[in-house]
Amino acid sequence: QAVIGELGRGRAMTLGELTAATKLHRKRVETIVRSLHVDGVVARDTDRYSLTGEPWQEGVERIARVIAMREAELAQMQ
Repeated sequence: QAVIGELGRGRAMTLGELTAATKLHRKRVETIVRSLHVDGVVARDTDRYSLTGEPWQEGVERIARVIAMREAELAQMQ
């Protein structure tokens, strides 16, 4: 929520800026941003990240969607 909150202020931010603003460890911020990027919530432009406007879904719905995506990827590989 802290990362989304910072990006929600309307300007693109680097990982370093997000780390400083959220006071989280850099590795944690990287993991969160990567997950949000995969979910389509965050877009990356060179070294800056910004919100895409897609809502973030926490919980069971999100997990079910990720599982379905992974199963589809697995089916394509077989």
